Amino acid sequence: FFFNDTATTEIYTEQIVGSVRCVQETAGILYQDDEIQIDYKSEFQTTTGRIAMQFVSKTGKTLEQVSLMVSNTPELYFNLSPVKYDGNPKVMMQTASLAPAPAIPILTLKYVCNGQNRSFDVALPVVANKFITPADIPLDTYTKFFAEYTTAKNN
Repeated sequence: FFFNDTATTEIYTEQIVGSVRCVQETAGILYQDDEIQIDYKSEFQTTTGRIAMQFVSKTGKTLEQVSLMVSNTPELYFNLSPVKYDGNPKVMMQTASLAPAPAIPILTLKYVCNGQNRSFDVALPVVANKFITPADIPLDTYTKFFAEYTTAKNN
């Protein structure tokens, strides 16, 4: 994964952190405020995914002591790499879907900037649709299946 100098798709902003959004984007700005911007890239295949994130200081001050923790989500397994301090701090995250996840996982980010401790939560772009592989089926076959499925009686 490599980042461009500027991300073009904004996924979450300060005003909508924690909102449930089913996103199709695989790269962009995960979060931004006056002090920090989180850029990300992701790729998913069936039950696994990778997310690369970089943390950009918007104040010109260095981000130090960056630490991350993902909320306890039993249906999703996360493995985070150590933070790499090569220019902007970066981290690589692997995830696996163990079962359908009813909630979007929350990332808690802690860091020090200009001697000040900072901490906040941001929703990760790991939602159920990321783990679904599209099926190429004829429209009439799908329409028949959908009609039968939606009218079936559940006993």
